[in-house]
Amino acid sequence: MASVLLGVIAIAACSNAAARQKDLDESKAVWDSRGQSSYTITYERRCLCGFAGSFVARVENAAVTSVEPATGLGGTEEMPIALTVERLFEVVQEAIDRGADRIEVEYDTDHGYPRRIRIDSDRGAEDDELTITAELAMN
Repeated sequence: MASVLLGVIAIAACSNAAARQKDLDESKAVWDSRGQSSYTITYERRCLCGFAGSFVARVENAAVTSVEPATGLGGTEEMPIALTVERLFEVVQEAIDRGADRIEVEYDTDHGYPRRIRIDSDRGAEDDELTITAELAMN
């Protein structure tokens, strides 16, 4: 009986990963079809990783031109990590590739970019969760 149950769990995990990959690929195709290489991204990164906070990054021709704490949103990080839409897609892909226990992604319906990412790499481990929310303004 235990081996049957484990087989069902393994199948569910594989189909979940396949569905996540399909969602990612479709959303990335939407983003790529827009050809948007210049935008301003306001994002919040929540984790116990030392790189948390709220930031505004300006992206011109797919290159980050500036990053600063978001006024009034609690950005306190001295050395902010610049997130681009491409990097958001990479974060999701990395979580799928390493088989994170929980991956929740909300994609923007018009532009395809990840608006909210929640990752728990190991449900049994404490303090390994990552949440990123993002909003874009097109330049």
